[in-house]
Amino acid sequence: MNIVEKMIISLESKMEKRFETLESKFGSLESKFDSFETTMDKRFDALEEKFDRRIDDLAIITKEGFDRVDARFEKVDERFDRIENISIGGHARRLDNLEDRVRVIETKTKIKR
Repeated sequence: MNIVEKMIISLESKMEKRFETLESKFGSLESKFDSFETTMDKRFDALEEKFDRRIDDLAIITKEGFDRVDARFEKVDERFDRIENISIGGHARRLDNLEDRVRVIETKTKIKR
């Protein structure tokens, strides 16, 4: 074997060792990336669950708010109904009084309908 062949064999050996080192490092990196991916998946799942709970909470709060507003509108409607009934009752009474007066006037003046 001449010197050139020995150098080539030596270089091949060195390159083989470096490739093995690189393969080992890439394997380690691949393992780290897999672990990172698993961790990130868990975090995203937890975050998604948290957002879902928050959206549900907001929906409940919004519904409660609308329920309170609806209850207040019902009270306002009841008040308007009472006012309307009082008003209509007052008008009805006034109409009855006017009709009574007209009858009295008709009777006194002897006007017939």
